[in-house]
Amino acid sequence: MKRLLLLISFLCGFMTAGAKVSHLLPMPQKITTNESASPFQLGRAVSITDANNTWLLKQVFLDNGCTISNSASAKVEVVMMRSLGTFNHNVAEFPDEGYKLSVSENNIQIQATTKVGVIRAAQTLQQLAEGYDGTAAIEAVEITDYPAFKVRGWMHDVGRSFVTIDEIEKEIRLMSRFKINVFHWHFTENQAWRFEVKAYPQLTSSSSMARFAGKYYTQEQCRYIDSIAALYGVTIIPEIDMPGHSEAFTRAMGFSMQTDQGVAVLKTVLEEACGVFKNAPYIHIGGDEVQITYSNFLSIMSQVIKNKGKKVICWNRLLSGPPSSSYCDMTQMWASSGSAISGIPNIDCRYNYTNHFDVFADLVGMFKSNIYYQQRGTTEAAGFISAPWNDRKTPTQDDIIAQNNVYAVTIATGWRAWRGGGKQYVEKGGTTLPNNGEEYEEFKDFENRFLFHKAHSLSTCPIPYVKQTNVRWRITDPFPNGGNASAKFPPETYQGDILPETFTYQGTTYNSAMATGAGIYLNHTWGNNTVPTFYGNTVPSTNQTAYAWTYVYSPVAQQVGAQIEFYNYGRSETDRAPEAGKWDRYGSDIWLNGTRIAPPVWNNTGVNIGREVDLKNENFPARSPILVNLNQGWNKVFIKLPYNPDGTQRLKKWLFTFVLTDPTGTTAIDGLTYSPGQYLEEAAQLLAAALTDARNTRNSIVGIDPGFYPTEAAAALDAVIAEVESTLTEELGEERRAEQVAQVNAAIEAFKTAYKSYQQIMQPKASNSDTTFYYYLHTPLRENRYATSQGAGNAMVGNTSASEASKWYFRKRTDGTYDIINSDGTYVSPNSSYNTALTTTTSQPSSGWTLKPADETGFVIITNGTVEFNQTNNSTLGYRVYNWGNGTNTSDTGCKYRVELVDIVTTEISGLNVEKRIAEVEEALATFDISEELGYYSPAEATKLKNTLNSIRDALNNGATDYADMITSIDEAFTYFKENGLNMPKVSTADSIFIYSMNTPLRDSKYLTSQGVGSGLMGTTASGNYSQKWKFLLRNDGTLDIVNIADNSYVSPSAAHNTQVTTSATSPGAGWTLKPANESGYFIITSGEAQLNQTNGGLGYKIYNWGDGTNTSDTGCKYKIVAVESIATLIEALIDGASTQPAYFSIDGRQIPQPQQGVNIVREKGITRKVLIR
Repeated sequence: MKRLLLLISFLCGFMTAGAKVSHLLPMPQKITTNESASPFQLGRAVSITDANNTWLLKQVFLDNGCTISNSASAKVEVVMMRSLGTFNHNVAEFPDEGYKLSVSENNIQIQATTKVGVIRAAQTLQQLAEGYDGTAAIEAVEITDYPAFKVRGWMHDVGRSFVTIDEIEKEIRLMSRFKINVFHWHFTENQAWRFEVKAYPQLTSSSSMARFAGKYYTQEQCRYIDSIAALYGVTIIPEIDMPGHSEAFTRAMGFSMQTDQGVAVLKTVLEEACGVFKNAPYIHIGGDEVQITYSNFLSIMSQVIKNKGKKVICWNRLLSGPPSSSYCDMTQMWASSGSAISGIPNIDCRYNYTNHFDVFADLVGMFKSNIYYQQRGTTEAAGFISAPWNDRKTPTQDDIIAQNNVYAVTIATGWRAWRGGGKQYVEKGGTTLPNNGEEYEEFKDFENRFLFHKAHSLSTCPIPYVKQTNVRWRITDPFPNGGNASAKFPPETYQGDILPETFTYQGTTYNSAMATGAGIYLNHTWGNNTVPTFYGNTVPSTNQTAYAWTYVYSPVAQQVGAQIEFYNYGRSETDRAPEAGKWDRYGSDIWLNGTRIAPPVWNNTGVNIGREVDLKNENFPARSPILVNLNQGWNKVFIKLPYNPDGTQRLKKWLFTFVLTDPTGTTAIDGLTYSPGQYLEEAAQLLAAALTDARNTRNSIVGIDPGFYPTEAAAALDAVIAEVESTLTEELGEERRAEQVAQVNAAIEAFKTAYKSYQQIMQPKASNSDTTFYYYLHTPLRENRYATSQGAGNAMVGNTSASEASKWYFRKRTDGTYDIINSDGTYVSPNSSYNTALTTTTSQPSSGWTLKPADETGFVIITNGTVEFNQTNNSTLGYRVYNWGNGTNTSDTGCKYRVELVDIVTTEISGLNVEKRIAEVEEALATFDISEELGYYSPAEATKLKNTLNSIRDALNNGATDYADMITSIDEAFTYFKENGLNMPKVSTADSIFIYSMNTPLRDSKYLTSQGVGSGLMGTTASGNYSQKWKFLLRNDGTLDIVNIADNSYVSPSAAHNTQVTTSATSPGAGWTLKPANESGYFIITSGEAQLNQTNGGLGYKIYNWGDGTNTSDTGCKYKIVAVESIATLIEALIDGASTQPAYFSIDGRQIPQPQQGVNIVREKGITRKVLIR
């Protein structure tokens, strides 16, 4: 008990001392707290020694009740250093911001190399002093801090809108607290010109403005902002966009920018701008979205700015392509087409267009994402700017800030740019918050810090973001609704207390998976193929319905606010508002405890909201929450999500938002538990999330569709899931739950490592005379083109939409490969030269196709030896399907195919069909060579198949009519025979040893021979030596180890292609498979793409890795495997002879120099006995 009380005391003390450190945002790069030391108390006299006379540093102490006195005992000292030894990538005109901060009871020391570094330290002190009820203090800490990226900014598009000077000053003051250091001021647009030009006052005349007429910024106001920004360490980037986005200029001047008159005016404009923004090192001149017809326009404008001692920024890309570094010193990349220009810094603005963002999910995407594929800044990766473009008019500047979530997104991305890291760029990482793990914990930490500041320094700002990391959902696979958004599916009609995780509808199983967050995308604004969402990176088909649900536990009955949204109206689009009584135009709906939650009354009901029509209450930040009543205990939230766009949306996003807040929508309700499984214990909820991640991982790899792996591959993971899941309703405590989460995560990692040892992926269903299984062969990662026949003798082509000619079926050949046949009856021919189009033919090709795993699960490569399907992406090639990839390319997006079942056609079955199928199988059976020898098909198995056929024939003759079952039984029996009837070598065990020789009668009759552990394998003439004798051991994945009898070495498959195969002392990482060659009685011996090949005398009869794992015809690949001895005859041979010297043998028959632990066979003076040595 004493120990427990001490622990509680320690924790309470730590929480008090560490409360403000835990709210630092962004979190410093390195921080050490001293819990036992007294903090630096504020509200007293302090002396400040600072050669820079940093205004903000003084202001921090004045704002916290301090007075400045040179004689004060409490001291603040700034020490300027030549170097701090911290990271500092070079971006011209952006100084080193690194600092070191040391705080003790009466002393604060700041070390920095620049005045801006001192400002950053002051901003950290400002946060450490924030949020105290009484007299503030600064904890005893040691901090080393610096940014990963130099540019961390936000923008206001005041050309299309207007934000007051007071608001801009407020934002600079507040954003800079979080080390946001750039304000991009986009002054000019088609709608209005907002920067005062003394020489041309008509530019800011009311008559030239189409929106917010008469509103602009005087040069005096601009100088003020420029000077204020410098005090906070913020760089202003003024933008005069040219020559595009300039209709306001043309209205004012009567001529366009791309005239001699226009160029003359712009030179004056830029000269005045350079004079006003004295602290701004760069002037932005735009350049985008217009055809530049005036010769050297951007170079001329650039030179004006450079003559004034400043540098130039342009948008990237321009209509003509990327800008040139000859006139541009820095680029601002926008949209996915903007790519970094070598040799100059580039700002990442590509996906950070907040005018397209929702409040919750896109913020997650920006937070998780690294900055332009980099972990920290480089000479070419400068940082980011978050940009809300206001193509569509909004009533107030608060609407601009709230609906674009300006503070939350900028500060979240600012965390990433200051801290660095980010596992993936948003193009790969997407917008989905993981249910647990490192990314979840980091985001949860950020969220806690941000919400603290929202309640303090940001409390007067319109910020719609509230806590979402505790909001858990289950979301189903989408059900096909046939265009009927009101159609009901099993989740909607289920009557039980807790919805299950899977549903069956029309014979198909629909799963659900867990999601975390208040906003979830199912299809992103820019499409899942650009930014992945809950459904991954595949764009979902329309006319589907998904469902989401959770259960909310409330400790008391209470009225709360519900923030609900189903279609986020972007601030750039012209979408139509919902009709009265509808939540959106897709048909979405929501129920609480079985009662529908009605939507608000829309201010723009049914209106096509053009860009000059005010966006009003369509998005939840612009309206009050809907008041709902929670029962005490569990409350069911059920959401229906049809994806039935009605044609009034350009960007077919699919998403939902739901979170419960106070009635004003300011904060999330404390004390609620969101759990789709009704788990009150938070630790159990995290475990349920880990189990969901385990299932998601499993289901992304294991499945019934071609390209996925069989269920057996997940057996170990499935066992762990079942074991752990059975405890979810128990109260086990946080420690045990943490152990279980670790157990599940370990099982996931083990599964991800092991599943590829299952060399055979799932294959397409083979068609027969009774049933045809039609598939699409398409390339989702290369323009999602569908392989399509153009008729016999013509090239296959990839079309962007599927047609009847895009349907293919697979027919199994006797060697296990496939004929691929189109619905028009033509076969895909492998007889095309390398890098030419594949064609179709009316006759069956001489060899078939094989489907192998691509480097991404769920995709296959389609090969025939060195021939391979490849979808071209070149219009000059007519998007034909080429032979390209050498049969081994698993990574090229044009080689990676999805094989999607689209139709099943069944012939009406009668007794004649059964007779026909029996006859077909009997005819096929006659082509198999039957013998007891290895490599032939077993007489016993052939007899079993014949008996099955005769039994079915007898049943048919006796009047049985279950024809479909009969045909199924025939096919199953024939399949079993083909897969299991081949005579294979016996596998040795601890009790029974079976020994074989392997030779190539068709290639010089050489015998596979070990030269010792670690040596290369050879083919030698028959000698009877045990170096030519081998046994087979079964591995866990069903493959084989091949082990030599003489030296116990293992044949290793690790040799590179066309090099000598060697042996190893231990079981290799992958095993071997014996497959029938193209001639009865022979095997090919493969391990993935490795294959044993007996070379000829020119290579010294070495055994090479050659044949790609598929060569069944080369004489050096065709092995005869012959049983030579059993363990009994082997021992007799070893112990035979008149020697009187003791001889020692292992239990598997190897002669050994000395007895070893375990069972030994000893022969001495004609007597043989077993000896056990412990």
